[in-house]
Amino acid sequence: MKTKRQELILDLVRQGLVDTQERLTKLLTEAGYHVTQATVSRDIRELGLYKGQGSDGDYRYLAPSSAMVRTKPNLASSNGIFEIARRSIISVQQAMQLTVVRCRPGLANAVCSALDAMEIPGILGTVSGDDTFFIAAASPTDSERICKMIKDML
Repeated sequence: MKTKRQELILDLVRQGLVDTQERLTKLLTEAGYHVTQATVSRDIRELGLYKGQGSDGDYRYLAPSSAMVRTKPNLASSNGIFEIARRSIISVQQAMQLTVVRCRPGLANAVCSALDAMEIPGILGTVSGDDTFFIAAASPTDSERICKMIKDML
């Protein structure tokens, strides 16, 4: 049931129909899934959805690249990237088109590499050290969105 619900969520997001959690809850209910806000919030986190600008300029939930979606169940598991990020990242700050992510010693490279694999739109590149990594974004708006997305993972 959870897998089918999350597949539906991805379809709705790809269609550009989801701008709020309330809207998503309503669409799922109309499709026969009786979910709570907590369930919707958890699904959003597990699927790696993030708020961003659609092609029409309106903000809505967006899905990571198709490559990421295919591997998402493994990444969302308790041993996946979200759990690793949650346990490794100490702070996230935006500085114009850069996002500075501080991690526990020795973990920045692993978290940065996993983030690179997500192929998040708007990321031009990353540079990692031992306990800090930088994300270069295409614009300050992209940097702000990326910073928020990482904070939401925590």
